[in-house]
Amino acid sequence: MARRPDSFGAFYTREAHRYEGSRYGTRYGRLFGALHAEALTAALNFCEPSGAVLEVACGTGHTTNVLASLGTEVVACDLTPAMMQFAAERCQGYEPAPSFVRCNAKLLPFADATFSTVVSTRFLHLFSHAEQRALMQEMRRVIQPGGYLVVDFDNWFSRWILSIPYLVYNLWRYRRLAPYGVYNRVGDVLRLLPAIDMRPERVIGIGGTHLVIPALASEQLAMRIGRWHQRYPGLYMAEQFLVVSRRIET
Repeated sequence: MARRPDSFGAFYTREAHRYEGSRYGTRYGRLFGALHAEALTAALNFCEPSGAVLEVACGTGHTTNVLASLGTEVVACDLTPAMMQFAAERCQGYEPAPSFVRCNAKLLPFADATFSTVVSTRFLHLFSHAEQRALMQEMRRVIQPGGYLVVDFDNWFSRWILSIPYLVYNLWRYRRLAPYGVYNRVGDVLRLLPAIDMRPERVIGIGGTHLVIPALASEQLAMRIGRWHQRYPGLYMAEQFLVVSRRIET
């Protein structure tokens, strides 16, 4: 596992110009991006936001673009202005246009119960389990009673079930044993959410580096296999899992 960056702001400022290409520009990156967008769309259709949606840690705007394309009113925030600049350029032309706010996810600059839905993707894996809980509690604070939280996690099950494919992929793609990441078990997350007054409603699996193999023959075949990973039991082989939960009304 690679070392966690000492300063996320400095790291992602340096990373901004190459982030899109390294995450979504490869054969697997394009495949993952398509599967991720499908999962997000399914999650948002399930939530049916009745008001503004907050995206925490928007990065270069992959998720922001999906949210905006659905006609959702989006407030996107991130620690790194350089990343948000890419996101803003990507999302030009949408109505309503997303707004962008620079902030630290640990202390969101919004009043309690401001948003109908909060979304955060490809973010929580950077933090310990204790930090993840604190971040989700802060996200919950700004969700309206009965509103939704949509977050994803790196999947502990697939990380070990498919440890050899992950090792080979990371050596080939990144020239390292593995990128930094904290992994979560599905069951642990589903037990944690009620403890912070969020009721799990849906789990969707996303991607898997082993999908590169069928993608060499056919991207359509790889997409079909990837969609099988969205639900149990295929979910255990997914690289990530997306959890939709609803704030318990009190």
